[in-house]
Amino acid sequence: LKAEGYEEVYMGGYEYMIAAQLPENNNDDGLAVVPSTVDTPTPYTLKEQYQADRNPKVEQLQFPPLAPGVLDTYKWANGDAYDGLSARIGIPPQLKDTIIEYVKGLGIWDIILDTMKPENQMRPDSTQILRVASPYSGQNFTWSMKRPDNFQGSSSDMHWFDVADEAAHEEAIRALAKGGFDEVLNAIGTYLGLDNLVSFSIGILAVTRADKGYIHVDFSHSEQKAANFLVNLQTPGDEPELTVIEED
Repeated sequence: LKAEGYEEVYMGGYEYMIAAQLPENNNDDGLAVVPSTVDTPTPYTLKEQYQADRNPKVEQLQFPPLAPGVLDTYKWANGDAYDGLSARIGIPPQLKDTIIEYVKGLGIWDIILDTMKPENQMRPDSTQILRVASPYSGQNFTWSMKRPDNFQGSSSDMHWFDVADEAAHEEAIRALAKGGFDEVLNAIGTYLGLDNLVSFSIGILAVTRADKGYIHVDFSHSEQKAANFLVNLQTPGDEPELTVIEED
């Protein structure tokens, strides 16, 4: 890639790479224009003994209040057990505000709000590189801004904003620690029976529209030792923002 005029800025663990063009190839906005690097997710495969339910009955989950650091696996509101591997975790009261303050300090919060305007959204299956400065130290960091393809007619305007170099990753971890994220890690590690945890990807998802969900797999063959942790930073309305399924 370097021979073709690109500079490697981050290598991921799942055979993907984000590459930024050298400064002389920047666009008028000062952002490096990057060829598409958004991987196609692994399609979700139903268990063979189940048949897909094309008209499922929508039920509510139990949502009792949770103390910080307490993990509670999902349970249906009607008392039925949930056969998946998802859970809720009580977060420290300062975690969300700490994350928002840090992202605003980077200047990324305003970029997110501006990018999600219909006239500013990226084309599907494209990537850009962002150069930002730390609100803690002033050090320059690299983040990436990606919009995935509209898989299977999802027609979503979802964009990803991810750390894209080691220094950005390390400081994002420090920001999480400042918000008390260790309590969340302790809950996950205790539940999974692990002594050590590694945070290998930190980012923000922004979405305002999706015609339907796209069920897919983020991890496979991990022996239940890999997980996503999602925390809602801002919701424009009171409608449910997360759909949970099970295969019965």
